[in-house]
Amino acid sequence: MIILLDLFNEVKKVETDAMFGIACLQIIINTARVYEEHCVQMNLPATIDGFIAYIETVSPTGMGDAKGVQLHTYHSCKGLQWKYVILMSLNTNVSDLKKAVRGETYGVHPVYVEEPTAEYPYPKVFVRLTPWIYGTDRNVPDEISSVIEESAGFKQAYKAMLSETNRVLYVGMTRPQDVLILNIEKPKKGGKLLQWPKDNGVDTASESIPEQGDWDVFGTGHIFKDFTLTQEEFDKQENYGDTDSTLSMRLNIEEPDFRTKEPRYISPSHIRKCGKIGKFYEFEHRIPISNNPGDMATVGNCIHQIFAIIEDNPSVNGTILNNIIRSYGLSAVLTDTDSILSAWKKLYDKLVLLHGKPVKTYHERPFRMDYDGQTIVGSIDLVWQTQEGNILVDFKNNPMAAKYILDPDNEHFAGWYAGQLDAYQDALEAAGENILQRYIYYPVRGLLVEI
Repeated sequence: MIILLDLFNEVKKVETDAMFGIACLQIIINTARVYEEHCVQMNLPATIDGFIAYIETVSPTGMGDAKGVQLHTYHSCKGLQWKYVILMSLNTNVSDLKKAVRGETYGVHPVYVEEPTAEYPYPKVFVRLTPWIYGTDRNVPDEISSVIEESAGFKQAYKAMLSETNRVLYVGMTRPQDVLILNIEKPKKGGKLLQWPKDNGVDTASESIPEQGDWDVFGTGHIFKDFTLTQEEFDKQENYGDTDSTLSMRLNIEEPDFRTKEPRYISPSHIRKCGKIGKFYEFEHRIPISNNPGDMATVGNCIHQIFAIIEDNPSVNGTILNNIIRSYGLSAVLTDTDSILSAWKKLYDKLVLLHGKPVKTYHERPFRMDYDGQTIVGSIDLVWQTQEGNILVDFKNNPMAAKYILDPDNEHFAGWYAGQLDAYQDALEAAGENILQRYIYYPVRGLLVEI
């Protein structure tokens, strides 16, 4: 969308810092490519709504402004310094055994046969995979957790995790030049305000090392103690509520089924259901395709955008339409703009004849609907809204003859889009809207089919 709408040149027209805007656009493009690859790996449809949801859960990164706020992980800030540094996530109790059992045992972990040394820098390593089989429970059942806690492998992993936590915390605390700010949430009654992991990962036999729980963070002799509030100190504070109780659930080993995993997010076009067709209307008019476009989906997107512009501005001229066609790279394919104007007029006039003039129309009306454990995300090409209810129209750009589109035995039969239209109808009816009729419109072929 950024490239086709030529937003790079549009941003340059802004008198403020155009280069910053261009950098932001490039970050969005780079993130979109990562999102598309993510969809391929997860067998998910790549959609605009899906992309928006994706960037809400990741942190798109770019060069940024050196004078602005920079976001880093504790690992990525190694070797860097700033005047002010704010450390986050300090209330996480990394030494909690239950959390450690889950984090250090389940999932994917590299396991070294032995620690690297200067003489043997590349010891053998293998990958351990332990799938999570306890459903929505956040903790491992006690009878299993107790066995894991006593195992030699977990004890080694737990010690390494605590040592690594202290190392990255040390890295974070030594980044500021002037001011260090610790972002600490108010604890609930009986909780810890801030407490360093007890295993500081060093040889405590040395006299220069403080006792466990204390830390000479900057090497200056000033010892950081555990920030543990006493009950008396808590009583001086407001009542933060009772401490959380740990929830547990009995393990049902037969409940999870990893052999039949369905994607959570699905596109309406992937819902396969064959319906019946009703009346159909053939228009004498066609949109000529001058050359092989390679991808009819791009042709359809271009035609639909022109439809939306025509409705908003019926007097739109050919120059504007040709600019749109050129932005899609279809100048040699869609050479007759009058035919596209006529295709929209034929559809508009037929819908007015069948259902009356619309109160309002929506092009690309987005929706998101939870259904049977799935999240259906998509957009409806055209919603023709009347006083009595809505007419749904989906555009398809199959240039085949009508006899194939209307043949139930043909793979391109129009009835196969019933599942997609069902999803549109369910979404709008869930929002309290009434659906009167559903159509598939083939503007290139000049065919309107009732489903």
